[in-house]
Amino acid sequence: MSNKPTRMVLVTNNAERAAIVEQIAAQNGWQLLPCVRRPVPFELLDHLRIDLFLVDLELENAFEQVKELSRRPSAKVIVLATAELMGRWPEAMQVGAKELIPLPIEPQHLINTIAQLVNGGGSNMSMGGHAQSTRPATSPFSHSHRDATPPPTQPSYTNSAQNRN
Repeated sequence: MSNKPTRMVLVTNNAERAAIVEQIAAQNGWQLLPCVRRPVPFELLDHLRIDLFLVDLELENAFEQVKELSRRPSAKVIVLATAELMGRWPEAMQVGAKELIPLPIEPQHLINTIAQLVNGGGSNMSMGGHAQSTRPATSPFSHSHRDATPPPTQPSYTNSAQNRN
């Protein structure tokens, strides 16, 4: 296992989902660049060492995003899908997705899937049963999930590993 923190990009329009992934990332010392309700900064990604991408299939252009992100060297793309979108997994795989995480997010399944992909493991895609997601006690988006103001356009990594010392 590498000493470098895992670097991820999350692409979603769902602020609550982003808050959950941010909390899981913080608890695991991962660096997260959330692209919530804003375009993916493709030009910036070409200069960063990103270990994996999480793409929400509920996005209008999700498959185009997966295709574009999977073109990057060593790109690993995980898609997030509601029960209604699970049937589109073969299409997501064809455009470059490596794994599928069922929604709502079950934190331990996400952690295990990311660890396996980052550490060079093969696909362990399981669409089987999953527990209800654990919601954060406090969310930066708790005032209104649908009307939350998008984050600033300047990307910044979330890394709470430094704060745990």
